[in-house]
Amino acid sequence: DLTYVNSLERLIEYYTEIDNKLKLQWVREELEALYRPIHRPEPGPGHYKATDSIPAADTLFYEAHAMRRGIIDSDPKDILRRQL
Repeated sequence: DLTYVNSLERLIEYYTEIDNKLKLQWVREELEALYRPIHRPEPGPGHYKATDSIPAADTLFYEAHAMRRGIIDSDPKDILRRQL
């Protein structure tokens, strides 16, 4: 928000005039933090690993794969529903 940035800039001027170094430092750090990008590294390929086997999900996966290859013609969701 530009109003907030403008307020911080005015505070920098004010704290410089009255020579309040501590508050000047706080305001500068706040202003810098506004422009600092938030870095959240994305996990790369191979980062996620299956830790549990869920039988219904496994069946759905294999049935969908078979359907895609033309081995079966049922909808994988119907197969899953029949198992539940």
